[in-house]
Amino acid sequence: LCALRLSVSAGTVAYWEFDRLDGANTPAAVGGKAFTLRSAGAGGDFEMAKAPAMQKLLNPDRTPAFAGDAVGNPGALACPGNPEANRYLTTGPGTNVLRLHQTAWTVEGWVRFTGDVPDGYGDIILTTRDAPNFCGLNLMVLRPHSLAEPLRLACHFEVKAADNVPRSTFTMVTSPALHQGRWHHVALTWDATGEGAPRTSIYVDGMRAAEGETPAEFDTASADERTIDALHIGAREASSKNSFAGEIDEFRISDKVLQPREFLMF
Repeated sequence: LCALRLSVSAGTVAYWEFDRLDGANTPAAVGGKAFTLRSAGAGGDFEMAKAPAMQKLLNPDRTPAFAGDAVGNPGALACPGNPEANRYLTTGPGTNVLRLHQTAWTVEGWVRFTGDVPDGYGDIILTTRDAPNFCGLNLMVLRPHSLAEPLRLACHFEVKAADNVPRSTFTMVTSPALHQGRWHHVALTWDATGEGAPRTSIYVDGMRAAEGETPAEFDTASADERTIDALHIGAREASSKNSFAGEIDEFRISDKVLQPREFLMF
């Protein structure tokens, strides 16, 4: 399997294929045991679903590209949606590689949203913004607020540095760009390494769908001090209203800002 030979030093920090579950755990193809995703919470169970057939995956760590999984990319992670109690996947302690202060990174993956109840809540794809301080970042699919609105889905990114402090939250939302029941590639880039405020972009299917920069007063160091020290996928620990309804596949974190030609796309 080509993905197993990716070099962490070449940019890939963590990579989950979501092709199998080992009990309640999802192994990482890159990143080691610390990045194994384990089930937490008391809601519905995650399952393996049939994944889309990957054709050609562009990848900056191999030249020029490699084909999909050796056995045809057999699986994707089926997320249970909003149960009575939350269920999410979490990495081990010390694995929050999406810090905000003087960092640059890209998180990307394939998502297929299947929820059909407009509720105005965001379905978590990935978050570091959780209890007890609720500082860090959320990457979500945003649903409409009511049945009167058409089911147009937007990609939503939010970072928070502190509670009750002016200009300590930054939010970026795409125009509706996702379609229910269809696979989309979503990528989020963050760059706080240069002069000025951090810059960030959301890409949907390789096209930039939103971009912006945080307020100049946004305290990235404070956010890093108050965020959780792990990655949560599919839901937040502290809310049963944010569980992702649908499937997630081929998720990767890189320690640099990638260009669309480098994404894990067809």
